[in-house]
Amino acid sequence: MVLGNLGLVYLLPIALIDTNIIYFVSKLLRSKTDAEGRSSIIGIYRGIMIGIVILVLAVILF
Repeated sequence: MVLGNLGLVYLLPIALIDTNIIYFVSKLLRSKTDAEGRSSIIGIYRGIMIGIVILVLAVILF
């Protein structure tokens, strides 16, 4: 198996984190004000934090 024993356990949270980063970076690049940029950066941090929590829980549970 190419992904190994924990392939999907790692693949799904990392895919969610990557999707979150792509979305909020595109919003950040299109932001007109500092407040819009800050909210995009906060979205990136929150998305990464949630993704890491999901990843840790998935590794513990599976």
